[in-house]
Amino acid sequence: MDRDSGHRRQERRQDQNPHRNPDRGEYVRLEAVGDLHFEASAYSSALEYYRRILDGGALDGLDLGHALALQRKTIDAALNLGDLSLARELLKRAQAQVQAAVGLPEAERRLLAAPLWGREASLLVQKGSYADALLVCKRAFAVLAVTDNHTDVANLQVTMGVCHHRLGRLDKAEEFYSDALATFRRIGDDLGMAILYNNLALLQKNACRWHRALDFQRRSLELASAHGATHLMARLHLNEGIILRKAERRGEARASFEKCLRLSTSLGDLDRRTKACLALGQLDLLEDRLMRAEELVLEAQHLAEQAGYPREAAIADEYMGDIQARRGEWDRALYNYELGLAKARGIGKSTDLEGELLRRIAEARAGQQRWREAATNAEAALEICLACGELFEIGFCHQVLGRALTRLGDAAGGSSHFKLATRTFRTQQLPVQAARSVLLQLEESGAVASREELIILRRSLGEATESDAVREDEHLRGDLLRGYAEVLLRLGEHDEALIALGELDRILAALEAPSLAEQAVALRNRMERAMVGEQPLLDPQRLSIRGVGERSAAVQGALQGLLEAAIARTGAREGFVALTPLADHPVSDLIATSRGMPATVARKLTTWFADKLYAGSPAPRLISRPEPGTAVAKILAGLPGAAGVNLFVPIALPDKLYGLLFLSGCPDHPGTSVFRPALEFLTTTAGFLAMNVAELERDRPAAAALAAPEKESALSGIVTGDPGMLRLLDVVRKVAASDLLVLLQGETGTGKGLFARAIHDLSHRAGRKYLAINCAAIPEALLESELFGHVRGSFTGAYGDKKGLLAEAAGGTVFLDEIGKLPLGMQGKILLFLDSMTIRPVGANVDQVIDVRIICATKSDLKAKVASGEFLEDLYYRLLDFPLAVPPLRDRREDIGLLVPHFIARYAAARGIETPGYTAAFMEALSGHAWPGNVRELVKAINRAIVLAHGEPMLRPDHLPAEIVPANGDTAVSRSPSTLREVLGAVEAREIARVLAATGGNKAAASRLLGISYPNLLKKIRLYDSDSE
Repeated sequence: MDRDSGHRRQERRQDQNPHRNPDRGEYVRLEAVGDLHFEASAYSSALEYYRRILDGGALDGLDLGHALALQRKTIDAALNLGDLSLARELLKRAQAQVQAAVGLPEAERRLLAAPLWGREASLLVQKGSYADALLVCKRAFAVLAVTDNHTDVANLQVTMGVCHHRLGRLDKAEEFYSDALATFRRIGDDLGMAILYNNLALLQKNACRWHRALDFQRRSLELASAHGATHLMARLHLNEGIILRKAERRGEARASFEKCLRLSTSLGDLDRRTKACLALGQLDLLEDRLMRAEELVLEAQHLAEQAGYPREAAIADEYMGDIQARRGEWDRALYNYELGLAKARGIGKSTDLEGELLRRIAEARAGQQRWREAATNAEAALEICLACGELFEIGFCHQVLGRALTRLGDAAGGSSHFKLATRTFRTQQLPVQAARSVLLQLEESGAVASREELIILRRSLGEATESDAVREDEHLRGDLLRGYAEVLLRLGEHDEALIALGELDRILAALEAPSLAEQAVALRNRMERAMVGEQPLLDPQRLSIRGVGERSAAVQGALQGLLEAAIARTGAREGFVALTPLADHPVSDLIATSRGMPATVARKLTTWFADKLYAGSPAPRLISRPEPGTAVAKILAGLPGAAGVNLFVPIALPDKLYGLLFLSGCPDHPGTSVFRPALEFLTTTAGFLAMNVAELERDRPAAAALAAPEKESALSGIVTGDPGMLRLLDVVRKVAASDLLVLLQGETGTGKGLFARAIHDLSHRAGRKYLAINCAAIPEALLESELFGHVRGSFTGAYGDKKGLLAEAAGGTVFLDEIGKLPLGMQGKILLFLDSMTIRPVGANVDQVIDVRIICATKSDLKAKVASGEFLEDLYYRLLDFPLAVPPLRDRREDIGLLVPHFIARYAAARGIETPGYTAAFMEALSGHAWPGNVRELVKAINRAIVLAHGEPMLRPDHLPAEIVPANGDTAVSRSPSTLREVLGAVEAREIARVLAATGGNKAAASRLLGISYPNLLKKIRLYDSDSE
């Protein structure tokens, strides 16, 4: 900000009596030459000429007005050179001359002193004494405001704006800058306008409005350049560079800083030279040129201490701390930060500089693992930055708080602050900082993140890697891809993780990044282990088997088919399948079927696996080289095919083991692309086998039933695994934190009421009332009274005052369901309420202001109603604050597999009955229905089926309504297949053909719809000859 430039354009007085002093002509010539140098921004030369006049004793021969004008120009030259000591000395001499003048009326003495007070205020600003500077400015302004000295008045307004700016009073600063700009524009002072545009640019910079800031700075530079104001260009380029650096445009910022350094050095501008050294030092620090950064910061520190610039001295300490922090020397960094903080507090309390330093102290405490102190310092920094408007620091404060709270065990609090940091950086249009914030969150809380948080991190990391700004920084993009692959691995999305790792390998080929390369190798190793089962398997493969009793010949044939297919696909030499007869019984020595396995060895392996290897996870286990001397080594030694990989595939829930598939002598390639599909086939087929056994033996109470993986959201029991619904829930979490009006749109029975309640429960109003009002259910005559209330006597039957439903929910949330069925007359009143948040009870004369959040829902097409005149256009657009579309059940059919067991268990728990299972045919019938009534219709169908089953252990298609089950009852699983392989192949081939037809043969789209990888789809197309072409 320009603190003194208004004093550069000083009045020139004509010599009224050049003959009264013999040396007068020489002094006039010296002053004229000094003025020429001053106007050309050659302040050193101007100062030399002016001082020759002052030191030659000419002041005694000049009238007081002329003498003071000369001294003001001399002070301004010293100020522009940053020579504060000389400026202070000259100011004292001029003020003493005014004070010593004899016979001056007090009013005239104050008029002569006031311009000097303005210079005194500039000196106080340079010292950082902003409160004192304001007092001096006000005293001078009271004198000059009633004169025609518009230039000095505007300069005072600039100085007062600077003081308020530094003290964090941004509204007051903008007010003074705007007044000064108007004054300069009125008197045609373009250079004054240039100064003000510069200061307004810095205000926009503080608010992180980079485009507006650069636009103001461009205007400032254009005006200064047009007038050849070289003395202004240094400071303008400096501030331009600061804006560009904070906007993450470092290359352009460096060019601006270098221009500033060249100009300030040639002009002898010590102030700007100091600041340019600091700015370039910080830029080198950000680009890891630490030695050069240290040289520049030390030079700036020396200049600041030599010239008496307290703010710049404090910033130098801050940047020295940053350099030590980058080197990991946290004690030395903390020492420098605390030195800077002491200097900053000497300048003023709760300033932007204090907030910056407190935030850095918090980071140093975090580096020392002193998390409690880090959190305390970060909270203090956040409070100061919010109070003084230093918005740029707010995201960093949240970032430190996120780290500290996570390390202190408050994972939820830490996650909240990380999200606020990322959101703040995005709002400030800082994509690189937002990307680094997401990476930091993954590093600090990824190990304890829930699945929901991992999904959010996946989206954030994926978006960050595609950012244009991030693509310019290959190191950062590499880190993001590594984090993205890590999250995908934890979510079990192996194909996508491998793609991310492939892109990371491409980047690493052109980078010198050994640490990142090591991390990539370690991650790939984990990925390959996960692909063969060391990580938990994907949820669709966790299939519940409640027990298998006596086996028929068909069952035995199916088990034998499974074993033969497993051996064929893996290349194993021998194997067996063992099943437990009872659900609550551990794996026994009951061997269902085997090939090439001695019965005694099979029993020993089964027992050993149950006792030693199984640990509550349904993941397969590989043993290729058992430790010599162990029990399993001794058992495997008795197998003819002991060489190679031994594979254990448990048939289990995550917490209970029901069976085992064992294969021995598999070729030694568990991580190859050949082995992985075989492994997926085995785990999936084992589960389908259990279902087939249950279907064939439906006369027995023990049966197989799918237990859908738990994908229930914590959002008020909304059950989904659909990607679109999960994205919608993510949006719900975000909008819940605001008070925006939400319009939920969707067909009947889609759960709009559940979403409304979820928004309330997730908001800050969760502890207050939540009222759900069906607009179609209240008679039109009573609607206004019910919503707004009425006063006694307002109509017949109004025997007392009645509070309306909107007022009853004050502080909470009101859900207006079926808003589209409001009568036209009420629509206008609702619109007025939404615009003003005031209500007027029927019969009352006074409006009441209420604080309530409104959520609306409709199944109608409101836009069509507007077109037909049934719905007010103004109300329609007022409701579009934040529309959310809830998808119908037919668009998320995969959720049916989650909803069915959920609603069965809920009904059974409510009635106190045993939870029944269900056949595959029952599920297929439900999955094939169109569900015009959506989830509500599904609930009714399930409840009806449980009632009709009347205690039977399994729900079947004949328990469902006729409109759901086809008349001929022809379903894939109702036919008795000869082998399991045939039924699996038939189902897969049919589904692939259907989806390919629906997508017009687009295999990429079909793979996404089927939820399998593109290569896997191509393989199945070749296997089943399903290509639509």
